[in-house]
Amino acid sequence: MEERNEIKTMLELMLHPAFLTEDGVISYVNRAAAGYFLEVGQSIGPMISSGAEEYAEFRSGCLYLTLSLGGQPIGASVKAMENTHIFTLEESMEVPQLQALALAAMELREPLNGIASLTDRMLPEIAGQSDTIRLQASQLNRRLYQLQRIILNMSDGASYASRKNAPTECVEVCGLIEEILEKAAELEKQAGICLEYTLPCERIFTAADSGKLERAIYNLLSNAFKYSREGDTVQAKLIEKNKRLYFSVINPSHEPLPQGNLYNRFLRSPGLEDPRNGIGLGMLLVRSTAAMHGGAVLIDQTEDSTRVTLTMRIQQIPSDTVRSPVLQIDYAGERDHGLIELSDVLPAHCYETEKMH
Repeated sequence: MEERNEIKTMLELMLHPAFLTEDGVISYVNRAAAGYFLEVGQSIGPMISSGAEEYAEFRSGCLYLTLSLGGQPIGASVKAMENTHIFTLEESMEVPQLQALALAAMELREPLNGIASLTDRMLPEIAGQSDTIRLQASQLNRRLYQLQRIILNMSDGASYASRKNAPTECVEVCGLIEEILEKAAELEKQAGICLEYTLPCERIFTAADSGKLERAIYNLLSNAFKYSREGDTVQAKLIEKNKRLYFSVINPSHEPLPQGNLYNRFLRSPGLEDPRNGIGLGMLLVRSTAAMHGGAVLIDQTEDSTRVTLTMRIQQIPSDTVRSPVLQIDYAGERDHGLIELSDVLPAHCYETEKMH
C-alpha cells in the first residue's frame, strides 16, 4: 500500500499526462490527464489500438504503444513495476512543435545544399593532396552528412507523428532488412564494431512502407553503435511469431540508458548532457513507424546488454496493389542511405570521396 501511494504521489508531481494500471485496470489518473476521458476502473485493453499483443507479454523495461482516447490515437510509454504499469501520454502539442522544426529544416536546406555543392567540386581536387588535407576534407564531408540527417529528421518528424501515411506496398521484409544489415555491417567494420545478424530463411511478404522501415532500422542500429565501444559486437535479429515480426538490436551495456522519455526528447529544455542522446527525433521515427505498421517498441536493459525491439503486424494487401507498385521519391535525394543514417558513428575516412550529390 505504501509503495502504491508513493507511485501516486510521483504521478501527481508529473507535468505530463499519466495514469497507473493494476492488473489491466486503471487505478489512478493524475491531474495532467484530466482531459483524456480516463476514469478509475476502466480496462486498458480496449483502449490499445496498436501494440496489444506486445502489451500482453510485457513484463519489464519500457514499451511504446498507441492508445485510442476520445477517438484520437495517442502515443504512450509504459513502464512496468510488478503488477502495475505507469502510462505516460505524449505531449498534446507534439505535432505543432514538429511542424515548427519542419519549417526550420526548409530554411536550412538551401545553405546546406550550397556548401555541399562546393564540397563536391573540391573532392576530386584533393585526391593528390597530403594526408592532412584529405582527412580535413573527409571530416568536412562527414559533418555535411550529419547535417543532412538532422534536417531530414526535422523535416519528416511531423508527418511521422501524424500517422496519416498507411502502408501501401508489398515488401519482402527479410530481403529488405538483410540488405540494410549487410551494408551497416560493412561500414561499421571501419569503426571497429562487429554487427552479427540472424534472419528467417523463408521469404516474408507484408504491406509496409519500405522507406520508413529502412530509416527506423538504421536509427536502431545507429543508437546501438553510439553506445558501443571499439571491439564490441552488436547483434540484430528478426523473428516471426503469430503473424507478427520482431526486429531486435542488442548491444553490450556499458552504462544505463538515458533517463526521461526517449520518444519525445525534442520537447525538453536545452541543457548539458551526453551529446550521444541527440534530440530524440530518431526514436520518434522508430516508434511512429511501429505504430503505422500495427506494432510497438520495447526497450529493456540488463547488466550485460541493452535490447530495443521494433514489432509490426504481417498484413496482406490486394493482389492488384502488388502488380502496381507505388513510385516513391528517394528521401535522401539518391545519396547513400547508410552513410547518411550512420553518419554519427562512422569514421571520417568513409566520406573521403563520397559526394553529397
